Amino acid sequence: MGKRSTPSQLKGKLFSKEREETIGKIKRAYAELVGHGHSEEFRDTFRELAHLGRLIGRNSNKWILDKWAKIKVIIDKACQDIEEIVKAS
Repeated sequence: MGKRSTPSQLKGKLFSKEREETIGKIKRAYAELVGHGHSEEFRDTFRELAHLGRLIGRNSNKWILDKWAKIKVIIDKACQDIEEIVKAS
């Protein structure tokens, strides 16, 4: 005779199946977002942003307000440029 499944095992299998479907949807959405040939560029861009965030965070207590003002102007301009590009797409 075959093994019987308990109600909790059946619930676990159903939960796993639902999770598998959800993960599949996420993977498909991500693939559409980054495109098939651009995923490495996408990851590289976010690595660079993360590096920049760490660099600023590590050194921020050493800077005077003048440096902060210059950096803020640069970041504000970059954010505006990126928003324009994204909205135009």
